[in-house]
Amino acid sequence: MDIFTFKKIMILGGYIYVAINCIIIKSRFFQHMFIMGMQAIYTLFLHSLVAFIQSYFFSDNPIYYQLFLQSVLYIILFIITLYPVVKILKNTFAIYIKEDMSYYWNILWIIPFCLFYSDIILTMNGEWINTFNQLVSRTLTLITAVVIFKCTTLDFTEKKSKIDVVHNNQLLKLQVSDLNNQFQVIQKNKENLSILKHDMRHRLYLIKTLINEGNYEEVDHIMNNWNNNLEETNIVSFCKNPTINASLSAYIEKAKKHNIEVKTNIDLPSHLNIDDADLAVVILNLTENALNASLKSDSIKKGDLKEKIIEINSRYSDNTLVFRLRNKFYGHVDFDEDDLPITTAKNHGIGMRSVKAFTEKYNAHVSCTFEDNWFTVVLFIKE
Repeated sequence: MDIFTFKKIMILGGYIYVAINCIIIKSRFFQHMFIMGMQAIYTLFLHSLVAFIQSYFFSDNPIYYQLFLQSVLYIILFIITLYPVVKILKNTFAIYIKEDMSYYWNILWIIPFCLFYSDIILTMNGEWINTFNQLVSRTLTLITAVVIFKCTTLDFTEKKSKIDVVHNNQLLKLQVSDLNNQFQVIQKNKENLSILKHDMRHRLYLIKTLINEGNYEEVDHIMNNWNNNLEETNIVSFCKNPTINASLSAYIEKAKKHNIEVKTNIDLPSHLNIDDADLAVVILNLTENALNASLKSDSIKKGDLKEKIIEINSRYSDNTLVFRLRNKFYGHVDFDEDDLPITTAKNHGIGMRSVKAFTEKYNAHVSCTFEDNWFTVVLFIKE
């Protein structure tokens, strides 16, 4: 084998891995092409360092020895640089690469791809990198790739932040809307109570007359009708905290409209030492996730009716709030390295990012589990 053949095999061999990626992770072709271009620039730089050393110190050795040395030294360099590269990518770009944004990726991949092949076209020959100018060129190409990575990461971070803000604003609008609805209900009930109070004297006089006449059946009818009127003036309350109560009301009402059973046992004080709005947004996100998961689950499987249940519980004691939400889910749940559920669906996963941001802000802790078709999330908040 000569140097030219060695170079061709190194490039063609990489396509095997790209093909495997495209088969395993479908519908991400442009992401695969972008990664291929970025990785090719990185590995090409490592090969260039080795080749530059070879051209000065081992150029007189037999070709098989040079090829063997090229491979061994490259692997050593790759292993040395692997840990810092993985550490950089782990919590940044590796997350954003999953985003299904075709309009973005089908253009972005062209930059590293063209950078790589513009260099390959000039250096695909039977010689090693043997001049300082060639090494500088490869170094500048690597720097360009690093800048692309940084700009892409910053761009995605900004996009995520904007999406989070829009999502949280939507949740807060829903909360305000529910507060307005509750206010209207209170006003209506207040009017009904005024009417009942006004008619009370007449009703009592009528009941007294009917009792004197021994018409107990009619008395019973009037009392039942009166009780029903009073029941209609009741306002459903899930907890003492008005902000949290308003946050839950809309989603619980929506769940009931979709025949999802909702069980609540919420112990929250009327005032907390943390921002009520922040906590409300987190609870709204968790409730929205549970509702969407319940709606997503198939209601019938093999003729058996599946249960659709959401359970919301909380306890407050010793300045510690424990909030637990459980929902039935008939499917598969994947978790990331922080044990938070992940999804590759478009515009999903925003809620859990909001929860994570909340835990970082208030030094809280969140725990998620999935067992026996029950997805459970528990939030621990120490005031």
